[in-house]
Amino acid sequence: MNNVKFFKYLYIGMFSIFFIKCNLKDKKGMLSIDNSSTIIMNSSAMEEKDEKIDTSYRVSDAGKWVINELNHNKIATLDEDLLTLIENDNLNQNEIDAFACFYSRIGKKLLSKSDVLEHINNGSKYLCAEAFTHFRNKKKSRDLGFIKSGFIEMCMFLNTRFDADSLEIFKKYNIDYKIANENLEYIKNKGSEKDIKDINEVYQKYVIKLVDFNNNK
Repeated sequence: MNNVKFFKYLYIGMFSIFFIKCNLKDKKGMLSIDNSSTIIMNSSAMEEKDEKIDTSYRVSDAGKWVINELNHNKIATLDEDLLTLIENDNLNQNEIDAFACFYSRIGKKLLSKSDVLEHINNGSKYLCAEAFTHFRNKKKSRDLGFIKSGFIEMCMFLNTRFDADSLEIFKKYNIDYKIANENLEYIKNKGSEKDIKDINEVYQKYVIKLVDFNNNK
């Protein structure tokens, strides 16, 4: 009788140990799955964050081409500077490229003397576009290439060709474009019709290159 009871309790004990081990194994498995899910989620979040950092406020290859074509300053920290300077989350690539070209044209020291950045961060699109055209550098106040660059940047920013009525758009927004108009007249008087064509040629080539850039992203 005692032997029967012994084996009975032994059997119950062995079964209990087996049940506990299985239960722990399942819990460990669940814990492992939860941890791995958390790791995957955290990893995905990091990838999304990295992707945003890699793509936000960076000048495109098309923008770099314009900077090179116009012989602007080569700023080694250009992308990093754009991340620091731009506070507007709603810019298109052509608007970022236009500002990058302007920034490369005038340099870091003169940026505070222009209201372009202020208008960009305030979301004042047409004030910003007009401001590209009337920035004056004392050393290059009558440099034809320097002045033409402002109109190229305006075209890039507004994503539009340049023609005789290009400045008329500012009337619609009650923007005083006197200096921009003076600079346009200077191009016409001191330059030639070719200089106006040059503005459109650079802009059109930029658009083609920007399309290629966007397609290859």
